Amino acid sequence: MLILVGAIALSAAAIYNGYPFFFFDTHAYYTGGEKSLGAVLDLACNAGLGCGGAAAGDPIQGDVSVGSDDAAARPGASGTTSTGRSPFYGIFVYLAAHEASIWLIVAAQALLASWLLHLTGRLVLGEASSLGFLGTVVVVAALSSAPFFVGYLMPDIFAGLYILAMAVLITFRERLTWIELIGLCALLVCSMLFHRSHVLTAALVLGLVGLFVLIFERRQLRRLAPSLALVGVAVGIGAIGFVMLDLAVTKMTGRLATPPPFLLARVIEDGPGTSYLKDACGEEGYVVCRFVDRMPISEHDFLWSKEAGAGVWYVVSPEERTQIAREQYEIVLRSFLHDPLTQIGAIAGNFGQQLIDFSLASFTADDLLKSFVAESFGGEQADRFLRSRIAGDGLDLHTLSVLYYLVVGGAFLLLLLRFRTLDPALRTLVAIVFAGIVLNALVTGSISTPFPRFQARVIWLVPALAAIVELRRLLRRPAPA
Repeated sequence: MLILVGAIALSAAAIYNGYPFFFFDTHAYYTGGEKSLGAVLDLACNAGLGCGGAAAGDPIQGDVSVGSDDAAARPGASGTTSTGRSPFYGIFVYLAAHEASIWLIVAAQALLASWLLHLTGRLVLGEASSLGFLGTVVVVAALSSAPFFVGYLMPDIFAGLYILAMAVLITFRERLTWIELIGLCALLVCSMLFHRSHVLTAALVLGLVGLFVLIFERRQLRRLAPSLALVGVAVGIGAIGFVMLDLAVTKMTGRLATPPPFLLARVIEDGPGTSYLKDACGEEGYVVCRFVDRMPISEHDFLWSKEAGAGVWYVVSPEERTQIAREQYEIVLRSFLHDPLTQIGAIAGNFGQQLIDFSLASFTADDLLKSFVAESFGGEQADRFLRSRIAGDGLDLHTLSVLYYLVVGGAFLLLLLRFRTLDPALRTLVAIVFAGIVLNALVTGSISTPFPRFQARVIWLVPALAAIVELRRLLRRPAPA
């Protein structure tokens, strides 16, 4: 019952808005899920396992994903099939929206977030867990960005959930019931499969924790090894899942399955890629050498612009696009070796910007987003979104962002002040969560353009932890050893 109450509280932003929050990529997840489910049903049909279903016979088509600020690419427009948006999350979005209601997505995300906070409260607060959980939910629902991501038709909420789930599993594995252990592992696996960046960030967190244990806490290695192994299995499943996805899509479509070349666009905008290509294009036959005269090109224009005088990825021929996908890692490596100090400086700058940029600006429903939702979804979904508060400028995102900055700042200072007084288990939990928050900024800021959404999706963990720590102190009922 408490978990249901928490889920309702965490859905407050979407409920108050009058409808869930859309983003440009929402449609890519929907269409990607539709086509992926159709492919699965076709395989089942061909294998003699039965035919039928709304999505059966709907083949996968190329270029179904969209950019952060752009409309969906034209199906079949190139010799590559974009797998930049996870079909694992997409299938869930499609089934919920097509067979039931998109509110089902919000409900599922809210219940998972509420359950994880409740579990964390039980482990940390002990007998006072019920009161502590309610207090934590009030803080998270009223004073953090979490409710916006719970109500977001995107996998972003799972970035924060898997970080907390990792920390709980590593810290408290011995105190988990079998059901809780299975639930945490399932949440981790789903989170890894819902976005490629989760795999890389989680692997870095796991590596950092493992290195720390080997150097400073070797006596704890035997106790922590099973927990680290479980997290490693989840990360491995995510990595293998995306590799198998790319291989399967390539085989089924006859096109190279690849995410957009984020790293190539990044090094070109940062400078070393531009500098290397200007020197090398006289000898190397890279496709991007066609555009060297107007470099540096911003990452956004390189990846998403369809204008011949601005874009690259969406204006080249199908054959050239396939070649760019195959050349990008060689160019990225050589660009880094060409000017490592500049690239390291750019990574540091992007990381720093991403670390402190966690406003709600990404939720703004401007005219471009409204038009995109109307054109891509249409019908009742588009009508209800256009009648929501966010579409009618009825939510003051700027004031809320300022509030969240103040809350995060205060919560961070509180955790710093209390850190030395915490017991070892709680210190471990806090340290792992903070490592996840920092490495999330490093990965997203280094690979893509720093974007408020990327850090806002995890920063709510700071006030959540501060609430748990302070409530434990105030309730004066430490968790059992």
